[in-house]
Amino acid sequence: MDLEVEIPIWYNGKMKWISNLTRRSTCFDVIQAILSTDENNICQLNEDYIIYESWCGVERPLKSRCRLLKLWNSWAGESQNVTLTLRTHQQNSNSNSTHFLIRQQDKKLEKLKRQLKKTDKQIEKFTNIQNDNNQSMLSYLNLYRSIINTQTKLEYQQNLISRLIYDIENENENEIKIDFNQDNFKNILSDVNYTLIISRKLTEQSEQLDQQINKINEEIDKKQYLLDELELDYALDQNIDIDSLDDDDHQDKSNFLFKQERVSTKDISPSPSPSPSHPTFTHKLALKCLTLSSLCF
Repeated sequence: MDLEVEIPIWYNGKMKWISNLTRRSTCFDVIQAILSTDENNICQLNEDYIIYESWCGVERPLKSRCRLLKLWNSWAGESQNVTLTLRTHQQNSNSNSTHFLIRQQDKKLEKLKRQLKKTDKQIEKFTNIQNDNNQSMLSYLNLYRSIINTQTKLEYQQNLISRLIYDIENENENEIKIDFNQDNFKNILSDVNYTLIISRKLTEQSEQLDQQINKINEEIDKKQYLLDELELDYALDQNIDIDSLDDDDHQDKSNFLFKQERVSTKDISPSPSPSPSHPTFTHKLALKCLTLSSLCF
């Protein structure tokens, strides 16, 4: 069983709840029912009244043959936002004029709101710019102060440096004036010249010594070469092995010296002299030592 539907209709500033509607109930029937309850509107006809439907600021008149229940059900969930009002044609004209004025005022208000929003945005921009300018000014001021401080410090340091330079120059001039003397300068020059002369002499002497040493070395080489040739000739004449002779030189020298001492101290019977063509080995060593001593001295 379907629930009974009640439809609210505004009439003379009061809400009237209409119930017991059927599918065939029209707007004319509803108007007649509302007017029958009102005692003040007996003289007026039903045709002078019209039901108006309004939704979200949009309003339209309903025909007298319109079935109100079907219309109300068609709104479904949006029926809460729909208002039905019962008015006369004169009230409608007045209401239209008032609605027109209200709409104009609303448009003006919307314009003013837009202008206010624009002005607010502009004010925000100007405030942001001002804040940025203030921040930039503060940063510039800080930089300027830091630059001034650095300049003052640099000037102070430059003054100190200039004073130090002046003091150093004065000290050097005073020292030069005190220490400088022509006699001392002449003595220094003479000492320098003397040292130069001595150094030149020493260099010349060193060069002469080097030349003498080179000559002595050359003579030693020549004598060594002659000694080697004599040894070779002697070895070839006597058919002596050179290697064995060279190996026995050190032992024969000591024996030869020992024999000379023994001959000088003891009395020994003379031995038969060897023939000159066949000298003994000791004589050979003696000759060799004599030649070496003569070459060395």
